[in-house]
Amino acid sequence: LPENRIRALAQTPDGYLWIGTSGGLARFDGVRFVVYARFNTPAMTGDDVSALAVARDGSLWAATDGGGLLHYQDGRFRSFGPNQGLANEFVRAVHVDRRGNVWAATNRGLFRSAGEKFERIDEELHLPNIAFFGLYERSDGRVFAGGPAGLFSIEDGKLRPYGAGNQMEVYYIGAARDGSLWLSTTHGLQ
Repeated sequence: LPENRIRALAQTPDGYLWIGTSGGLARFDGVRFVVYARFNTPAMTGDDVSALAVARDGSLWAATDGGGLLHYQDGRFRSFGPNQGLANEFVRAVHVDRRGNVWAATNRGLFRSAGEKFERIDEELHLPNIAFFGLYERSDGRVFAGGPAGLFSIEDGKLRPYGAGNQMEVYYIGAARDGSLWLSTTHGLQ
């Protein structure tokens, strides 16, 4: 591994295990590791991988702290940053929803893929803090996003505050078997 601090894990349908670290991305085939980092992968502008998501087509999306988004498909990496609409290259979470939309939670807004570009969807709310850290999709297809401004859901393509109070910073979103959401916040587990 390029680094002992593992930040993300994912397995693609071809059987590869992908490991995101602060020193690069590693692919494990069950016997050996192949490391992808700035020194050997021209599309990578940042080695600090913060999150991974597998798309329905079997491709891999990697969020990086400082290098935007990376997309690995057919043996090649492609980077997504300001030229593709992301206002910030510090991406904290990435999610591919059941419709194939790619969501990117960044330090400067929440973005959704629109063809080969990304569009920001949180601007209408004029949030006091525009960072987003967590993404989650429930079994009914509703996507949730969280950050310092609270918990939000995406309804009809629009970002809406979710839940009463909504005054806690949300870092991670998960769910129990019954569908209830669990949040990692500044006030503990909610």
